Amino acid sequence: MSKIKKLIADLQRMRSETMEIRGRMAAYVNDLLDKKPPLRMPGDKRAVVDFVMDEFGKLAAQIPSVSRFREADNLCVYANELFLLMTRFVPSSDALTEQQRSVVETLGTYIDKTEELPRGIDNLFVPGENGAAPVVNASDVLRLTDMMESITDPDHRCMFAEGFLHYKDKLSCLTFDAEAALQAFVGDDMERLLASGDAMTEDEANGLEFYVDLCRYIPCDRLTGIVSRLPSLGRNNVSYYALGSLLALKAEVPDELIRQLAYDDEYAYIAKLELDKAGMGDRFPENRSDPIVLHKSDLVHWLTYPTELGKKPDEIKFYTTVDAPDGKVYVYLFKSGSDTLTEDLKGQWLIGWSDDENGAFSEFRTFASCDRGTPEKTAEYIKSCLR
Repeated sequence: MSKIKKLIADLQRMRSETMEIRGRMAAYVNDLLDKKPPLRMPGDKRAVVDFVMDEFGKLAAQIPSVSRFREADNLCVYANELFLLMTRFVPSSDALTEQQRSVVETLGTYIDKTEELPRGIDNLFVPGENGAAPVVNASDVLRLTDMMESITDPDHRCMFAEGFLHYKDKLSCLTFDAEAALQAFVGDDMERLLASGDAMTEDEANGLEFYVDLCRYIPCDRLTGIVSRLPSLGRNNVSYYALGSLLALKAEVPDELIRQLAYDDEYAYIAKLELDKAGMGDRFPENRSDPIVLHKSDLVHWLTYPTELGKKPDEIKFYTTVDAPDGKVYVYLFKSGSDTLTEDLKGQWLIGWSDDENGAFSEFRTFASCDRGTPEKTAEYIKSCLR
C-alpha cells in the first residue's frame, strides 16, 4: 500500500471521532504532505478523490441538522482540510463529475456563510498595493456590526472580538471614526451582557473575556468604566481579564477585583503575577501570598485546562517541598472524578507539583504508587519522578 493510501486509511479510521478531532487529523495529514511529500503511486489520485467526495457527501447531508456555531465551525475546518487535500491531486473542479461539483458547491456556499464574519474582519487588514498599510473606515466596521445583529449564537458572536484581537497590532489602521464605531459597539454589547447578570451563560461569559481583553487596545473612558464594574458579575474568568486590561490601561484597579481573584485557587497565582509585573504586588492579600498557597493555585489553574482535568480538582492539599536543580518544587495531592481520568484514577489521591521555573505539571500518578513508607523516602522518590 502506498504512503498516500495509508494516510487515507488513517483518516477513514477516524470517522467515529468528533468532527473537531477529524479536522485536526486531516490538518496533520496535510502538514505531513507539505513537509515531506511522498512519491505518488498509481491509484493514489483515485483513493483521495473517492475518500474526499464520500466525506463531502456526508458533510453536506449533515448541514441541515447543524444548530450550533461550534458544530458548524468544526465542520467547516474539516471540510477546508479535505478541500486542500483534494486540490493536491485535482487542482480544478473540471475533473469532477457534475454531481460531485454540486456537492462541492453546496459545501463551499455553507463555508462562505459560516466564515463570513471572521473573513470580513480579515479583509479589513489586507495590505494595500505594494504592501501599503490598509485604512479601515467607519463604514467597514459598521458593516460588521450590522452583521452581528442577526447572530445570536454566543460562540459565533465571540468571533467578532476574537477577530479584532487577532489584529491588535494593526488597530492603528482604524480611522478615528472607525475606532469610535468599534468602541460604541463593544461598549453596547458588554452592557447587554452585564445586564443579564446571573442569567449569563458560560458561553456568553467566555465571549465577554474577549471583549474585556480587546478594551486595552481600543481605550476610552466608557470601556474602562465598564471593565471596572465587572467584579459585580462574580465570574472570575472575566475578572482576570479585567485585571489585565485595567493594569494595561493604568486605570484604578478595584480592591474587590483583587480580593475575588486572590481567594480563587484557579486565579490567585496568575493574578499575583500580573500585579507583580505592574509593581502592585503589595495590594495582594498577605495571607494569600504564601508560596504554598500560590503554587497550589498554579497547579489548580493548570488542571482546569481541557487537556488535563477540565475543571478544578475535588480536593487538593499540600504534601511536601522538594529541592530540585531549578529550585524548590511544591508537591500536592489531589482527587478528582473528572471524565478525563481513567476509572482506576478517579477518586484516588494523585500527585502534582509546581515551581517558579517550570510551572505546574502532573503525570496523574497515584500517591499509592509513590508511597515509600516514610515522608522522607516518598519525597525522594517523587523527586526522581519530576520532569
